[in-house]
Amino acid sequence: MIPEDIQRDLAACLRLMGRWMDSGRALVPSLELGIRQATQPRVRQTLQAMLDGWWKERNILPPAEKATDVFPRSACGFTMAGFDSWTLGMTWPRAADLMEWRLKHADGEAAFCMTLGALMQSGTPIVFSFDAIAADCESPEMRTIAAEMKAKVLEGQSISGIAAAHSGFFSKELAPLIEKTEQDGTLGEALFAYARKGE
Repeated sequence: MIPEDIQRDLAACLRLMGRWMDSGRALVPSLELGIRQATQPRVRQTLQAMLDGWWKERNILPPAEKATDVFPRSACGFTMAGFDSWTLGMTWPRAADLMEWRLKHADGEAAFCMTLGALMQSGTPIVFSFDAIAADCESPEMRTIAAEMKAKVLEGQSISGIAAAHSGFFSKELAPLIEKTEQDGTLGEALFAYARKGE
């Protein structure tokens, strides 16, 4: 797992860069600001590699994906979704929110639902979202469930049955919620709200 001090520093930089972009500033000055503000050398190096990636290939995602000791897979998902739609001003702060939330909450149903819900709301493809859950957690059960749900989605099937099959991990009301919201297109919002209900 990524050390907490690196995660906190990256979250602070993503939040700051996102706010800058949301206020109308361009990508390059926002990354430069993040580089100046980073307190952890690996965070600074990764943001510099992203800036270099922009100048060389007009793509900031490959350096983030390679920095597995700095960038959680979920933060890569937010970056991908925001970069593809030019909404990094919105997605980077959401990545920071999720990173900070995950530092306070252990692996479990709420963490699974919060991560999947937040990524789906940002526009991250659902298959990538399952990969992010598996990569960012320490729980073997969460990894198994994410892999099973990914396989079902790739087969064009519902994931609600998997939630029902893992009744030791998921509460009994989650499977019907997933089934209903998969059909009406509000799965991301429903999972996000479900994860927050206990707070």
